[in-house]
Order: sequence, then structure tokens, then C-alpha cells
Amino acid sequence: MLISANITSTTPPPRFLSLHNHLPSSASVPRPFSTAKTHLFSLSITPTHHHALFLPFSTNSSVTNTDIITDISSGGGNGEIGRGSNNGDDGGGDENGNNWNDDSNKKNRDEALMAMASGPAHDPKFDSNHPALKPLQVIDESTGQQQVVYSVTIPNSILIKTLLVEIQTMAAIEPSTPLLKDELDIVIPTIRNLDFLEMWRPFFQPYHLIIVQDGDPSKKINVPEGFDYELYNRNDINKILGPKASCISFKDSACRCFGYMVSKKKYIFTIDDDCFVAKDPTGKEINALEQHIKNLLSPSTPFFFNTLYDPYRDGADFVRGYPFSLREGVPTAVSHGLWLNIPDYDAPTQLVKPRERNTRYVDAVMTIPKGTLFPMCGMNLGFNRELIGPAMYFGLMGDGQPIGRYDDMWAGWCTKVICDHLGLGIKTGLPYIWHSKASNPFVNLKKEYKGIYWQEELIPFFQSVTLPKDSTTVQTCYLELAKQVKAKLGKVDDYFNKLADAMVTWIEAWDELNPST
Repeated sequence: MLISANITSTTPPPRFLSLHNHLPSSASVPRPFSTAKTHLFSLSITPTHHHALFLPFSTNSSVTNTDIITDISSGGGNGEIGRGSNNGDDGGGDENGNNWNDDSNKKNRDEALMAMASGPAHDPKFDSNHPALKPLQVIDESTGQQQVVYSVTIPNSILIKTLLVEIQTMAAIEPSTPLLKDELDIVIPTIRNLDFLEMWRPFFQPYHLIIVQDGDPSKKINVPEGFDYELYNRNDINKILGPKASCISFKDSACRCFGYMVSKKKYIFTIDDDCFVAKDPTGKEINALEQHIKNLLSPSTPFFFNTLYDPYRDGADFVRGYPFSLREGVPTAVSHGLWLNIPDYDAPTQLVKPRERNTRYVDAVMTIPKGTLFPMCGMNLGFNRELIGPAMYFGLMGDGQPIGRYDDMWAGWCTKVICDHLGLGIKTGLPYIWHSKASNPFVNLKKEYKGIYWQEELIPFFQSVTLPKDSTTVQTCYLELAKQVKAKLGKVDDYFNKLADAMVTWIEAWDELNPST
């Protein structure tokens, strides 16, 4: 039986993370997202056994996009992994007839596991001749060179369901390779020079930036040297979208959603220009972008709440009583981060608590349950553009509009309803950023006061809205939502009729710039 496996550097599927809980307690297995690049091997299953792979990297070798193609094991077995005797009976052992369920062989089995977890081939602890190890030949697709990996057969009593082994490559892989470097854009709305990027340089510089300049298009925005970016002002937006530019807000940070529209990447991270690098309780600077990526690449659990919060994080798992049928989770569409220092309060709360600062660092990520709305803040936000991008419209705000500071709230409510309908997840919690500047509460009150009243009508609307079963794409869901906004919220104020029309225009513009293939 051939084992097929692919090496990937993305976050493992959900159930694989429980591997660490089932290995011998003394085993040392590299964790995901370590300082060096981590490769994850997803392996095949037999009814009674699992097959773990160990790639014995040397300090000057590397393998990428590798597939196992040939079984080159030799010996007296019947050649099928998971069989424990030469006659093909299921003996609970390996293809060489070793029965690893036998007490006399448990020590050898555990030694084999330890050997596989301890280090590369040049480590004296690694014994390639150990009877539990099975050599397999692989081909490096990038070089055409052959490599050898090793498998070990492990009974189900040791590992549950599926096994994943994380292999940390040594010096061969550049340790600073950024995650999703070519798959993520950073979108920043601004009216000022972007000096704040200097603090973010270690984390942001490898990525492409999309800067959306608000306000006077004749004003020059200075961007620190060394960043790869494109900058759009209002003239650019008008030129690109033509009459449809009317759906993009002016003199409001809601203009950021234009960056979502013109991006061609799978993921988006957006941040405000008054947000800086925060520190965790140990004093370590927080790479907010990396944490968003971790959130987005691991599943969500919107259908059943896990009391240990995100079960896919290191050190956590599903608690007793959590249905096994739901443990695979669903794709994560949105990662919603938080803030230290200046909290994201509305104007009345700002006025009542002008000196309040958030100093509580809560080390938690959780999925927002299905059917539960939340106030989404756009200043520290990541999302999967391919999964939910067309719903991330920040509405009509700012110049010429009767409301402001509800742009991200509107996008969050629409997005949550659509995610619930399509079976997607939204996470909130880590990462934190340092929100440095409190906006003027009196100015905020002028922008918010209608929204404060209107939201008492808006929340029940979003809580009760339903989308038809034949709405199976984000675009069709959003257009249906626009129709219901006009029918039901248009009675609250004529503004919502305009907003509903703008929602339709937004989808038309999105589809023009992002034609389906």
C-alpha cells in the first residue's frame, strides 16, 4: 500500500492538532508557526493503524511540494502497512510482522516515536535502522532529486482518528519567510503621512500595502521607504469606478473597502493609522498580522460553543461533551482583533469614561456562535477575501451622509448574517494592537447620534432576517439583503433606501473588477 502525503506550510486541519495530546509525554514535536518554517504532513489512515512520517533533513537539504511516490521497503512482511503477520492477518503490527500491541514491543514502539520526534537524521538519537521505521522514497518536485522519509505504524490506541506530524526544517529553510507573503494585502485608509508604519516595519514590510487616501486628493501622503505599496486617492477611485464610485464613502474611513475591491489577493488585513504594535504581558511585541493569519487558517466552531474557546490553539482542545461530528469545524472567514489602551467606545461612553483605558490582555480566541451578532471594529481586522469579500462593504458614511462611525458595524452585521447562512465562521479575540489616539467624543456624537437610535431598529432586523436557500454565493446573499434593507429599513429613514441602492452598486462594481473565472 502506498502512502500519499503532501507537505504544506499552512495551518493543519482541526483534528490534527490533538496529536500533541496523544504522543508520549516526553516526546518533543515542533509546534506550528515556530521561528523556523514548519512543514506539516497529512497522512492516510487504515482501520486499525496510522502512519506517521519523519523526514530526516540535513542542514543543507530541503524539500518542498513533495509527494511520496514509491514504497521501497524490504523485508518479510506482506507489504501492506497495518498488517502484523506474513499471512495477511490483522495482527496489530507492521508489515515486517512486528506486533506493536504486544507488551514486549511497546518499548520499541515508544522508542520509535521518540526517535521520530527527537531530531533530524544527523541527530544520534535518530536510528534509521529501527525495526519500527519503514523507508519511503520521495521526489522533490522543485529539483527532481530523490529523498528518503520514514514511516512508523501506530495503533489506534495511541492516536485518535488521524495523525499529523509536524517537521521543522533546519537551516535549509529561511526562518524569516513570512506567512502568506504572496496571498495577503494590507489595506490602510488614511488622511496623513504613514509614519506609523515604521513601528510595524518588521511585520509589514514583506507584504503588499494598499493605501486608500481619504479627503483632499491633492495632498501628498508620505510612505516610509522600503514598503511595497499602491496608493489610491479620490480621483483614482472616480477614474476606476466611474459612476459607481458613488458607493464609496468620502471623508470617512469607510473608504477602505475600495482597497478590498481592487485587491487580487486571497486575504486582507486592515488597520488604522493610529494603531501601533502592542506588547503581551511578558513584554514581547505582538505580531498582530501573524495571529490573524493563524485565526484565518484554522477552522471555526459556530454551531457548538467550546468552553476552552478556540480548540485549535496550542494547549487547547475540544472539551468533554463536544460532539465529534462537529470537530472538523468550518472555514474561518473573518478574524476580529482587539485593542489595548484606547477602547473602541461610542461617544456617550467616551463622555462618561474619558480616562478609561483597556489594560486587560485576555489570551483567548473564540468563535462567535451562529445567530449571534457582534459589533465589528475595522481598525484591526483580517478576512478571507475569497470567502466573504463582497460582503465587506462599509456602507455610505461621512460626507453628505446623515451618519458616521457605523461603517464597520454595518459591514459586520451583514457579514455575520451571510456567514451564518453559508456556514462560515468568525473569530474574535487575539490579536491585540495598541490604539494610541482617542477621537473627539463631541465630534463622534454628531456622527453617531442617529445611529444610536437607528440601531434599536437595525439589530432586530438583522436578528430576524433570513436568506433563501438558493442564495449560495456571497453576492446573491448580499443582493437579497439589500432588497430586504430597502423593504424593511426604508421605512425607518430614507437613508436606508439610498444605502440599499449603494449595496447593489457595490456588488456590480465588485463583479466588474473581479470577474468570475
